[in-house]
Order: sequence, then structure tokens, then C-alpha cells
Amino acid sequence: MTDCLTLGDYRCQIDDGGAAAIIGYTGHAGALEIPAEIGGHRVVSIGEGAFASCTGMTALTLPDSLAEIGVEAFFECSALTAVVIPDRVALIGDWAFSACRALESVVLPKGLVFIGDGAFAECQGLTAVVIPSGVTSIGYEAFSRCTALNRAVIPASVTEIGVDAFSFSDRVALVVVPGSEAEDYARSEGIRCVYSEAEAARD
Repeated sequence: MTDCLTLGDYRCQIDDGGAAAIIGYTGHAGALEIPAEIGGHRVVSIGEGAFASCTGMTALTLPDSLAEIGVEAFFECSALTAVVIPDRVALIGDWAFSACRALESVVLPKGLVFIGDGAFAECQGLTAVVIPSGVTSIGYEAFSRCTALNRAVIPASVTEIGVDAFSFSDRVALVVVPGSEAEDYARSEGIRCVYSEAEAARD
């Protein structure tokens, strides 16, 4: 990163190619739409803690240009209820949406590869999550303390699931592929393991 600019409510770092990483936000929008360009610079990442503790944020629209969501980027946005993450995003950083306690719905991107440690920990309103095919790693405590979570669909592409990834999410059933890492993980952790979403919905 070569330059740091304040453009409206956004503080950005600009790389040598002119792309922007948002590293801070001073606004107070309830429904926030992050633009694809700021000051003529294409937004490609959300930096560490950029929107942390924006407790008045209830709705969030992310730009299709986005490729990475950094550590604690939206930590403790406690009123946020839903988010659709654009398909170019390959990495969701550690604790990125942790403590978004009102979050009820998250749509993960087709291009996602890595879900960081604690990325959705303490999202107490979240009831279901579908991990896209192509994800290889789910981090430590990624979905821990998601007390309303009743199902998580995990594809065969996942080869690594961190310690306590679903700890204290006591209602969850993992929807898995037979013979997959997710199946082995569920059985080793004593988590209910099923092979279809219809089966997961049963008591």
C-alpha cells in the first residue's frame, strides 16, 4: 500500500495499481451501501476493523469488486440482520462478522476459499449457513456460540475444520458428504451429522 486517503466517510489505502482498501469509516448510516469505487479507486478489500462496532448499521450492501474481507472488518455490528457477500470474495478474515448478534442470514460467495477463525462467532440470530463448494478451510471457532444455528451445509471440498468451529452451537446439524472431512469432524466432535437438508430439519 502506498497512499492513505480520506474520501467522504471512508478512509482508504491505495495500492500501486490504484485499487482501494477501506480501512476506516466515520459515517453513521443505518442501511449502508459500500460503493465499488471511491474517488475513482476500485474497492477490492475491507481492512482490519474498518466497520467494527458500527452498532447502528442494520443493512449492508457490498460491492461486486470486493475480493477480501479483513480481520474484524464488521466485528460487533450488533444490529446488522443480513449480508450477501459478493462472489469474488475468496477470504473472510478472522472474527470478520463476530458478535453480529442480530445477523439472521448470510449468503456466502461462490469464490470463497477460506473462512477465518471466529468469522461468524456469536452470530446468535443465524439459523442456517451453506458453505459453498470450493471452500477448503473453516477456522477455529468460526461458527461458535451461534445459538440459533440448526444446520450447516459443508461440501466435500472442505479439508480442514478448526478446533471448536461449532462449539456451543448446540442445535446444529452438519449436512455432509459421506466419507468427507466434515463427516469425520462431526463424528469426532459428537455433532449431529446428516446427509440432506431435509434430514437436518427433522427433530
